[in-house]
Amino acid sequence: MSTLVGLVGPDAETGELRVLGEDLGHRVPGTQQIIPSGFLIGEDDRTLLVIDPRPEPEPHVSTRRWWTEDARGERDWRELDVQGAVAVTELPEDVDSEAVQVATPDPGSR
Repeated sequence: MSTLVGLVGPDAETGELRVLGEDLGHRVPGTQQIIPSGFLIGEDDRTLLVIDPRPEPEPHVSTRRWWTEDARGERDWRELDVQGAVAVTELPEDVDSEAVQVATPDPGSR
C-alpha cells in the first residue's frame, strides 16, 4: 500500500474539489538529499508550488534533462526563492512537466 500526497483545491472550470497536483517530495535513497514537497498546478501544469519549511538549503528546480555521451543523466538546476516556507514560480511554455524535478543540493556534493 502507498499513500498519495496531493494538493487539493477547486477546479478552475467547475469549482469542484479535485487533486490539483501530486507531491514530488521524498528523500533520495543512500543520501541525505531531500526533495521538498512540490506541485505542478494551473493551466498546462506550468506553475510550480514548492513547500519547504527548512531554512536552508534553498530548494532548486530542474526543468530539463539530457544524456551525456557516456550515458550519464544531466540536469540544469536553478535556485528557487522561498518566502515563508513556500516558493511559487511560473515555468516556460516549452517545459515538459514530466521532466521537472525539485531537490535540495546534496550535502555530499559540495
